[in-house]
Amino acid sequence: MGERKPNVVFVFSDQQRWDTLGVYGNPVVRTPNLDALARQGVRFDNLFTTSPVCSPSRASLLTGRYPHEHGVVVNNITLSPREISVAHAFKEHGYTTGYIGKWHLTDVGLPGFVPPEARLGFDHWFAFNRGHSKTFKGFRGDDPQLVEIPRYTTDVLVDEVISFIRRYKDRPFLLFCSIPDPHQPYSVREPYASMYPPDEIPLPESFSQGPDDLPPAARHLFRLAQMRIRGMLEQGEARTEREAFQKITSQYYGMISCIDENVGRILEELRTLDLEEDTIFVYTSDHGDFIGAHHLLYKSLMYEEACKLPGIIWYPREVPSGLTIDELVSIIDFMPTLLELAGLPVPKTVSGRSVVPLLRGEPVKWRDALFMELGNSCAIRTKGWKYILHRDYPPEMYHLEEDPYELRNLETVHVLCDNPDYVKMAENLRKRLVKWRKDRVDRQ
Repeated sequence: MGERKPNVVFVFSDQQRWDTLGVYGNPVVRTPNLDALARQGVRFDNLFTTSPVCSPSRASLLTGRYPHEHGVVVNNITLSPREISVAHAFKEHGYTTGYIGKWHLTDVGLPGFVPPEARLGFDHWFAFNRGHSKTFKGFRGDDPQLVEIPRYTTDVLVDEVISFIRRYKDRPFLLFCSIPDPHQPYSVREPYASMYPPDEIPLPESFSQGPDDLPPAARHLFRLAQMRIRGMLEQGEARTEREAFQKITSQYYGMISCIDENVGRILEELRTLDLEEDTIFVYTSDHGDFIGAHHLLYKSLMYEEACKLPGIIWYPREVPSGLTIDELVSIIDFMPTLLELAGLPVPKTVSGRSVVPLLRGEPVKWRDALFMELGNSCAIRTKGWKYILHRDYPPEMYHLEEDPYELRNLETVHVLCDNPDYVKMAENLRKRLVKWRKDRVDRQ
């Protein structure tokens, strides 16, 4: 008999920035299961979304394509059922497919029943379109009757993951689980709600920035964050802005630790069923959250906190233990990577690249830049630089090696005029980004 086809368990959180795991150097948040998973598998240190909001990034994750290619360029747009998804590609080769959790790829409301024809090849279904209810509200299978379970949503979803694995353990399966935390509302069940005392939470290096320090494109998000903070102050939830941001971060970290506990439950089930060697396990997120960086909350800007992601692949049969990948990787690379690891063909529609050669240490010419887009903005990100173009605001450029927190916009006239090297770099990055947009985005 031939070697068994590998299972795939793909867990992704919602709005989790890259530096919120212990293995990425966070000194506060406790994530022992994910840290161990990263040490036993592969950790990605330069993994990025294609778009810093939910729907476009999720569509990219499932199709291996950029937003301008799959058409979901902002939130709450229905992804075309004609798109070839990772589920289609695995299902064609005999895999049982399942989706559990938040979908956010149709234009229906909250929580939103997703009809079978809009599920992109996923058969087993325990999900909802969108929303972040702390107790589960969703749908099972093809029944449009709302299912409400009065327990914490993350726990309920992982119960379903474990049930799915037990049910289909004797056949190859592809399972995606989308956990709606740590997206706002910023609250979590005990013991995680009390796990991180707010007054012990350090705030980001860029927290001191105010509206006058921010580029014009970021000021609308500053106003949204201020509305949330003022509400906390008026309701007596915090005495100062600093305390309000610390309380939000304490709950954000608590949600991540709750996710970590539940990831541990999944891994334990795989061990109990002797599926460790036969399962590819992936952990990542769709985009990040500022949680105080630049004095902001939420996402939707092209800064590192909103665009850079945690990323782990664990597959004992083939993936080396303790490997760190520093190359520029995008979420569109997951689909071709999973297919190659499973020995399956990659659809020609996919724009991402398999990282399997990097995992195997094979010599390969890798990309020196990647691209992100959202609405009227787009960005190019290299190892050391980022350049952002906006239709309605001035451009931005950051030298990430010298300014990792993106505090100094070098595309301001007085800075560029003082440094001819910056002028040359700005011209080069702008030219590449404009060409990418003209050749790809504007042709759609």
